[in-house]
Amino acid sequence: MSAEPGADFRVVAIGLITPSPRNVRRSMDPAELEKLQESIRTHGILQPLLARPAAAGGAGLKEVPVTVRELDDRQVLEIQMEENLKRSELHPLDEAEGYAELHAQYGRSIEEIAAHFKVSGQHIRNRLRLLELPPKARELLLSGALPLTTAMLVTRIPNPVLAAQAAQEIAATKDHEALSIRNAQDHIRRKYMLRLDKAPFALADAELHPQAGACQGCPKRSGTQRGLFQELGNEDLCLDLGCHAEKVKLHGQRLLAQAKADGRTVLTRDESKRALDDFNNVPWDSAFVKPDSYVNMAGWSGYPRQELGQDLPPTAIAVNPKSGEVVELVAKKDLRKALKTAGLLERAKSQQERAAERKEAQREKAQAELDTEVRRRVLARIVREFEQDDDAPLEVAHVLAAAGLAGHTCSESGLVAIARRRGLLKAGTGDSPWPGIKALQKLLDGCSAREALGLLAEMLLVEVPQETAAAAKYFEVDVAAIEAAVRAGEPDSGAPAAQKQKTAPKAKATAKTKAKAAPKTKAAKKTARMRK
Repeated sequence: MSAEPGADFRVVAIGLITPSPRNVRRSMDPAELEKLQESIRTHGILQPLLARPAAAGGAGLKEVPVTVRELDDRQVLEIQMEENLKRSELHPLDEAEGYAELHAQYGRSIEEIAAHFKVSGQHIRNRLRLLELPPKARELLLSGALPLTTAMLVTRIPNPVLAAQAAQEIAATKDHEALSIRNAQDHIRRKYMLRLDKAPFALADAELHPQAGACQGCPKRSGTQRGLFQELGNEDLCLDLGCHAEKVKLHGQRLLAQAKADGRTVLTRDESKRALDDFNNVPWDSAFVKPDSYVNMAGWSGYPRQELGQDLPPTAIAVNPKSGEVVELVAKKDLRKALKTAGLLERAKSQQERAAERKEAQREKAQAELDTEVRRRVLARIVREFEQDDDAPLEVAHVLAAAGLAGHTCSESGLVAIARRRGLLKAGTGDSPWPGIKALQKLLDGCSAREALGLLAEMLLVEVPQETAAAAKYFEVDVAAIEAAVRAGEPDSGAPAAQKQKTAPKAKATAKTKAKAAPKTKAAKKTARMRK
């Protein structure tokens, strides 16, 4: 064991060493700590200062080797982070705290920190965003109940109360696993973010809410900085529900004042209560509809204001008795009259026409059910062929199938369909995809390489009819015969696909000869045939 050049090497009693209060690692897996202690008991400390005093004490050592160097606080922090990042994965929150201290306390720029630790500037910014999480969300992230990817979505919710609530809703509990990144994204979008293209107020109106200003250029709007909001997709979303609600309220008050000035109808409290529910939805039996919402009525469906424009009947104003929000409404009778005048209201359908529509709907439903069963049986034949194909790359089959499950090669409903086809789900299983995914993961753990390749093929093909048809053609699966069997109500025999016909014996023999000399060429030919 040698000292660093220019450093003072010593062996110091462990009782004289005080753990650094500045250590960036604030959490450590007990199992990892025990592993480190066992290594020290067996081999000793191999390099000065790489073992933490807490670990050395747990290993029962009385003295430890140290290298003494003159360092300022910034250098200490940088060295601690480097050592922790090299030894074991530092928790993202601890990593973020270290970067934040270097940035705020020691004036290091994002670019300087990124260059020092050999990571991208975006990586540093993403870690710093984690510090915006409220305490409850941080606890869930530290415990592992909230995955890092979904925690990044939560950082996009400005309101700390709503952010904590969202984190609890998408995190794992004793009853269910954490939502997948896709489902978490949908949940947060739907419940905690608002589409600005549906806002009732003008986005460029800076006078509506002078303190907040216009929505254009707002940093809490995903559409203004798409590079920073990549995980939210391309929708233009408002991330500040409080500000949006205040603008809706102010816009409603403006509408109310304007309606009174114009002499338009303002519903009484009782009328408003009958016209709206607590969430500003219009009940089916209400005498009114919202002019900017989708309306489905006898003879017409669509968006009234969008369809009629200047011909929209005069609107009435309702004040929600519970929330105080102002809502613009159109009377159904006035809307129907305006649609009829504009020639947009269809005549009532005859009894024969309605019967014909019902019959066509039943025919389409039966055809869809038939197509689903045919695809299921065709896919089963293709999977068997994959499992029996001598040219399959068996050494990577398990890896590819595991990657497919982890990355959801197909949708969750597709994975559930595969699990059902394979008889892995019990009758009465609910809509949750997790039982099906877990069953497939368990199946993968115990299956052969060929079976894993078949599972991968099924995941890739289950929702892609065109490629399924190409695979069926390649393996010479008789789709027409399968469809005829389904139409006849015959049960699935489960028999493997028919052997390939020897329509050209001479050409077949030549292909076999070439295959023996160059098997890779045969595999390449098969791949090319599938792509046609």
